[in-house]
Formats: sequence, structure tokens, C-alpha cells
Amino acid sequence: MYQYLYGIISIHGGEIEPGTSAVARAIAGDMFPLYVNEQDPHITSTQFHDEALGELSQKCETLISIHGEKNREESFVIVGGLDHTLAEKIEDALFQHGFTERHYPHHLRGLDPHNVCNRGRSGKGVQLEISRKLRDELMNDKEKMERFVEAVKNALLEKDIFAEVGFGNETFLSTEVEQGDDEYRIKGFILPEKIKGIYLRFYIGRRNIILSLRNGLVIKKKDKSKFKILFGVYGVSSHFNEKNN
Repeated sequence: MYQYLYGIISIHGGEIEPGTSAVARAIAGDMFPLYVNEQDPHITSTQFHDEALGELSQKCETLISIHGEKNREESFVIVGGLDHTLAEKIEDALFQHGFTERHYPHHLRGLDPHNVCNRGRSGKGVQLEISRKLRDELMNDKEKMERFVEAVKNALLEKDIFAEVGFGNETFLSTEVEQGDDEYRIKGFILPEKIKGIYLRFYIGRRNIILSLRNGLVIKKKDKSKFKILFGVYGVSSHFNEKNN
């Protein structure tokens, strides 16, 4: 079982790709475990190996790898990696905080399973390729650095919220909270900060039938037979704390 949901790494830190280790340390803070290499020469992300990195990879479900892109004329970040759901969350958060995202070729998007960003226990992670101009701006502008870090952290702390009303759960009003592989249900109908859709969910025998505006009709088979009729609101919250609701 993993000890941490996320780990932050920078394998091209120091003067190898200037600014990447500073960004990684700022994101990690005292919240996430950190690995930084500032000594070894530039070794590609698929070829890089280090004992300490290997140990961290086995403790973390997902790795977020910080890299430097060479462009000195434009300020942008390339979000990649095999964890497409988390990558999309980080991309959206960066955009909402005023940063530009670019779509670049396959080799800059961290899609190789051997890439360091994909070596966490889940086998999929996220890679951030930050242009040289943006890295320089982050190093020289404290407010911009704080905004960048806040965007990434908000995405990492974001939880999927399913507020439901109906029959079949332990209470008529309840809310399911999911983050990574962790999930739990609490009493009460608690709306997410950012609503993404609504749905109807029916459990009939071993069939889970979901009708939503986002995905249409989906039918899944379950191991146990249940009966449920539920209306739900789906979304995400970055600052969800059931004690405050």
C-alpha cells in the first residue's frame, strides 16, 4: 500500500534546467514528499534512474515531474503524463490562474510508460514542461510563483464530490467523496464547489444504470445485488472538509 497519494520530483534541477528544482520545492512545501536531482548531467526522463527516486516511487501512488522547456520568447507550460484525468485538472487550474498551456509533440508530453513521471505505484503520472521564459518569470516574480504553486496544489487537493438524494444509501441525503483510490460517504447533501453535471443512478440487481448529461447512458455490472434510486450532483472541490459542512 502506498504511503503518499502524490510525490513531487525534479530530475533536471539546479543548473541543468534552471528553476525546476525551485518550482518543485515550492509545490511540495511540507505537504508532499520531494525528490530533486541537481548533480547528474541531463539524462532523459526514460533513462534516468536513482535509488532514492526508486524508493520514493514505491511510496507514492502518483508522481508529478517538473521539467524545463527551452523557449525563451513565450511563457507557457506543457501538461502531460499518462494520468490524463489529473493532467486535465492541473491544466484547468493553471488556465484559471492565468497561465497558458501548449500542446506539443509526443516526446514532450511524458507519455512513455518508462518516463519517470509514470513510475509511481499507479503506473501513471503527470509531467509539467515549463518554458524557460515562464521559469524566469516565476523565479523573479514572487506573486506569479505563488499563483502557479496554488494552481497545481489546488488540482492535487481536488476531490470528486457526488451529492446524492434518494433511496438505497444509508441516509436519504448523503455525499460520496473520492480522491485517488480513497473514497468515503458522509451524511448530508453537500454541493461541490465546481458543479460538472447531474445524474440519475439506479441499482437493479447487479446492474448499475447511470444516466447523465455528460456521459449519456452507462450500464455497469456489480458483484453484489443492490436496489437504489438516486439523483445526484457531481463536481469537484479543492477545499472540501466535511467538518466545516
